[in-house]
Amino acid sequence: MTESEEFALYLKSTFFIDCDCIEIADYAREACRGAYTDREKAIRLFYAVRDDIKYDLFGYEINPLYMKASNILKKASGYCVSKGLVLCATARAVGIPARMGFADLVNHQNPGKIDELLQTNVFAFHGFTELYLEGLWVRATPSFDRALCEKLGYYIPEFDGIHDTTYPAYTLNGEKHMEYVHYYGSFPDLPVYALLDSVKKHYPHFFTDGMDVTVDSLVEGIGLDIQEVAPEKNLLCIPPRAA
Repeated sequence: MTESEEFALYLKSTFFIDCDCIEIADYAREACRGAYTDREKAIRLFYAVRDDIKYDLFGYEINPLYMKASNILKKASGYCVSKGLVLCATARAVGIPARMGFADLVNHQNPGKIDELLQTNVFAFHGFTELYLEGLWVRATPSFDRALCEKLGYYIPEFDGIHDTTYPAYTLNGEKHMEYVHYYGSFPDLPVYALLDSVKKHYPHFFTDGMDVTVDSLVEGIGLDIQEVAPEKNLLCIPPRAA
């Protein structure tokens, strides 16, 4: 694969990153009004996605339609992966190459309800966006919205288009917060097979006893074709820190 072919993947519309959807395009265009450079556009998009889409882990669904960027935008709520997909799609809609990165991390500040839901302090397969700006890939994590951070005493994520924006290691009070323990790499689309494997491994209680859930069965269950949703089982993966 040539470099130009690889970059074409980061501008391509997919089932999950549906940057050619009119709602995604309109939202991106409105958010970028008055911005001229890719960096300025990326900054506008980051803040729009951060605060327009509220962080909500409890609305998570093991359903391909839930992970579609245009549906997440319409719902106006989501968790780290889904919000990352919206940022990725809106960036591509305005011509900025974008891809998804994934990591496991430990949340040392798990609120009681989230701890009860996950039954662990591990946030497995946490998703973020990587944007190609001025010759470099820059990480952007729009997961926690401003209102949530102000309520819980977290650092509010900021983005300047130059430096990586990740979850903070400490809270405003100096307590340990997020600890990254493993990076999977970067992908041109949502790696649904790896995502489902991770959910099964870390959160087996999400599945009833004997439930055989596969990507194929989930896709077929909503009447879609696997070739439309996930045409490639093994996506191109850029190793962590390689780019």
